[in-house]
Amino acid sequence: MSAAPLPEKKDNLDAFREMIRNPAARVYLAVAAGGLGMTVLVLFQLFNSAIGAGVVFAVGLLSLLLRWTAMPVFLLAVVGYTVFAPLGIPLELSRNVSETPESQFRIADILLIASVMTYLLAQFRLLSVLHAAIPFEAGPLYLRKRVTAAVRPPTPVSDGELGRLFLRVGVFVLVGQLLWMGLTWLQVDFRAVPPVTVVEDDTTVGYMYQSRAPVPPWVSRTLLAVGLFVAVGVAVRLVFWFWRHNTLGREQAKLLLMDVQWAEHMREIDRQEKWRAWMVDKLNGTTKPRSGCGTAFLVAGLPAILLLVFWLLMTAGGCVKS
Repeated sequence: MSAAPLPEKKDNLDAFREMIRNPAARVYLAVAAGGLGMTVLVLFQLFNSAIGAGVVFAVGLLSLLLRWTAMPVFLLAVVGYTVFAPLGIPLELSRNVSETPESQFRIADILLIASVMTYLLAQFRLLSVLHAAIPFEAGPLYLRKRVTAAVRPPTPVSDGELGRLFLRVGVFVLVGQLLWMGLTWLQVDFRAVPPVTVVEDDTTVGYMYQSRAPVPPWVSRTLLAVGLFVAVGVAVRLVFWFWRHNTLGREQAKLLLMDVQWAEHMREIDRQEKWRAWMVDKLNGTTKPRSGCGTAFLVAGLPAILLLVFWLLMTAGGCVKS
């Protein structure tokens, strides 16, 4: 059985026309272009980086027009590099590192993060509208000729959908700033109980260079971030685990209990079945003859090898004269 040929891929011009004809894609294309333009403006005006703004504009524009799915990740890396090296060469940081405790809720940071997140969310929704949001899992053997993936119907985007998109951007920006505030105003001190203290006012000046800090500030922020992410991850995992088990149906709960019971008694049941099979073979006279000399080796061979090794070590150490 030969596999059916896959549908022919459209060229870039046809893909762009399809993006313009789709009303939902037009809306997300406009939102993504607005987020990209705002990102370029913030980098050029507030971060004084003409090189970074030009590279971000080129990458974002090609990603929108050519639908390059890997480009948003590259754009995010370019934006992060531009923030710390506006001139393109990391000779010095663009900000005074001693001002880290007062670096929350800066207008430049909020505008940059909000614009980048708007572009990324709109780009993701644009690709999900034009392509299959969930890829077809079957192989090419099951694809018929001229088959196309199921995509979202070309209907206009509702106001509520756009409102939820911008609401998510605002919530993510606010949560991120609050987390950064906690990471900069708290420090790890293993001499205290609990081992987390608040940065005092007299240690705020010269925060990165003060000698009374129990651990370096970057180490403290890293430990706090890792601990926070682990705690939040475990809490979210437990919440979803409880919610999943609380919403199980009768048949689903029965299957889950059977799976748990099998996992607990699998080794014991396997051993019992092997004994039963051996007894059936013995009663029927079909027992396979044992091969090898494992028991003899354990009784006689292994002690002899151990004595020989011990004698060689004693001889090498000079305790036994040969």
